[in-house]
Amino acid sequence: MAYANHSGHEDGCDFLGGSVVAGPDGSLLAAAGDGAALLFAEISTESVKTAREQVPYLRERRPELYREWDS
Repeated sequence: MAYANHSGHEDGCDFLGGSVVAGPDGSLLAAAGDGAALLFAEISTESVKTAREQVPYLRERRPELYREWDS
């Protein structure tokens, strides 16, 4: 999961930064702090597979219960 937020002052608003990249297990892999930054993180396909096995919520979805998007 990557979360990007603006930092600095613009049009009378203060933006606090705080951009992060989190791994599939929720661990913090990179963080920008309150200033401008370029973040890099590597996530292995094996760590994604392991996380999906440990937390199988995507397999438990029930799309037949979702309402129609077209209505």
